Amino acid sequence: MKLALLNPCFFPEVRRGSERLIRELASGLVESGHQPTLITSHPGRPSRSVEDGLEVIRSWRPPDRRLVRRAYPEYLTHVPFSYAALRAGSYDLANAFYPTDALAALRWRDRVRRPVVFSYGGLPDRPVLADKRHKLRILERAIRGADAVVTSSRTAADAMERWFGVKARPIYPGVDLEAFAPNGSRSPDPTIFCAAMPDDARKRVGLLVSAFAEVRRQRPEARLIAIRPRDPAAVARH
Repeated sequence: MKLALLNPCFFPEVRRGSERLIRELASGLVESGHQPTLITSHPGRPSRSVEDGLEVIRSWRPPDRRLVRRAYPEYLTHVPFSYAALRAGSYDLANAFYPTDALAALRWRDRVRRPVVFSYGGLPDRPVLADKRHKLRILERAIRGADAVVTSSRTAADAMERWFGVKARPIYPGVDLEAFAPNGSRSPDPTIFCAAMPDDARKRVGLLVSAFAEVRRQRPEARLIAIRPRDPAAVARH
């Protein structure tokens, strides 16, 4: 099967959870005999390459500062180019991992009559998005228009049904058991490791720090290990 995976950006530009998930998914698809292609974008010139068995098409992503100032979501300017890349290929299915990329996939579906999957990596919250009408409108279009919706947790799937009336299928991201071996030796002291960026308000690291103070009152030897923030001033604001 020829599959198109769509995401606004990829390695080495960014290294977030969704990009790692796409890379591992693509590796599994290749090992199973499928032919995945990643359609993505970057600020540079268009390019096409094969990276560890995965064909990667990078379209140009024009600047989006004006759109963002008008409360539009990020990663919107490359959508016409992603749609053109979809039309140029003979894919059996398109799987979009970001709401704006889902717009390109849904338009492609309307033309070629092939299925579209929307994989949402966050936690949908309609009331929080209510004051960001453009972002909410695009997300609703992606959720309601896709032939199937996938989330990475049961909590996110329940939120999809609660706020948007759409049943999503939770597919939990896998764990590399060679890199993260189970049953390893435990730390002699209770230890919490937080891999989230402290200066990203969405990760609510401040809440974790506040709760950890309660833990230390009962277990003074407990440790909290966090990533060094890029902007210490931003951590103070959150």
